[in-house]
Parts: sequence; structure tokens; C-alpha cells
Amino acid sequence: MDRLSIATSDRPMRMIAASKLFYIGGTMLLASKWVFLLGLSIISLSACTTTKVRTYRDPSLGATPINSIAILPFQHRRFGPHLAVSLNRGIVEAVANQNQRVRIVDPAEAQARLGAANLGEVYAQFWRDYSTAGRLNKGALTQIQDALNVDALLHGYVTSLVQLDGAPYRPAFTNLTLTYALIDLRSAIVLWDTTATIRMERTTVDKAPEVEEVIPKAQETIITNLPTLQ
Repeated sequence: MDRLSIATSDRPMRMIAASKLFYIGGTMLLASKWVFLLGLSIISLSACTTTKVRTYRDPSLGATPINSIAILPFQHRRFGPHLAVSLNRGIVEAVANQNQRVRIVDPAEAQARLGAANLGEVYAQFWRDYSTAGRLNKGALTQIQDALNVDALLHGYVTSLVQLDGAPYRPAFTNLTLTYALIDLRSAIVLWDTTATIRMERTTVDKAPEVEEVIPKAQETIITNLPTLQ
């Protein structure tokens, strides 16, 4: 076999080998590695968590003495009791650690006091009015203060919750907004509130992240913005 025939027979092999190579940024990569890296990039772009925070502080917060506070129980029909207990415990510990001189009525005791005064529905309606329209019912607050025997109350609630499973061209995601508000029961003023919005994404082939994954991250953000009471 002469030199020409050898060169001709090698050509298809060289063409096949060359077809498996790509130049990316001046670097030659095997096609299989390029596909693998592309897949990793898509997954990493689709699996992420973003946080947005909005905090309000009334100008009178720093000058308003608060010696006692009731932390109302966190409740939501979509959340199981174990999650609610965990959230309640977390916020109580955070407030206590940051305000050691303040007397705290914990969520279980606060709920019991409202129940004993037959104010369960009064409080529920008060909170519906506030969370939907921002309205503070002063008459209801007076009754609530008498029952709780505290200067202020702190309450957390979910403002919005959207969950969608993955689909072509759209990652799976859960978008949750959590708000905590501190209300002075004596003057019927919102002294402080903070809203944390967490968006947690997965890939296009995943289910939406569970609420149990997302809401603790929202509460962690709330806790970092808790005020120090005077």
C-alpha cells in the first residue's frame, strides 16, 4: 500500500475526530464535555434563591417605652402544626435574646388569654382588617390590650404564596411573602413591620419547592431586622 492510499484512509478518521471537537473561548473541548458543561450551566441557572426585604419603622419607635409584648401565634391553613410551632419558637427566642428586659407573653399564653376573654373572633377580624386594608380598629385594640395586659403585640402572617411546578422554558418555583408587624396597643400605631419575599427556584423538570423549605428563610430575614425595644 503506497503513501497516498494510507493518507486517504486516515482522512475519515481525522474528520470524525475533528467533528467531536469545539472551540470555546479559544479552548478546544470534546463535544461530550461541552454538552455536560452546558447541562450544568442550565441547572445552576434554574436552581437559585432570591430575597427581597422591605422594612418600616415609625419615627416614634425609638422614643416609645415598651415593657411588655405579646407574640401572637403564627397560623396558616396551608401549614402543619409542627411548622407553626417551629416558627413561633424561633420568633420568641429572637425577640427575647434581643430584648432581655422586656416581658414576653408567648403565643400559647396569648391565645389562651384571648380565648378566656372571648376575643378570638374579635382578634381574627381585627387582623383581617389590618392585613387586607391596613386599618387598625382602635376599639378592638382596647379590648385586646385589656385581655393580654401588654404594651404591644407582634404578629406574623403570610401575605402571598405562589407555587408552580417546572414546565418547558420555566423553572419550578415557590414565591412566598412573610410579614411581621409590631403594634402599640396603647396608641394604636404600627411601630414597625418588615416584609420578606423569598423566591426559590428549581429546574424545569422539578416540583415546586415545599413551603417548609422557603418560609424558614423568610423568617430568618425578618429576625435580622427585628427592632431593639426601648
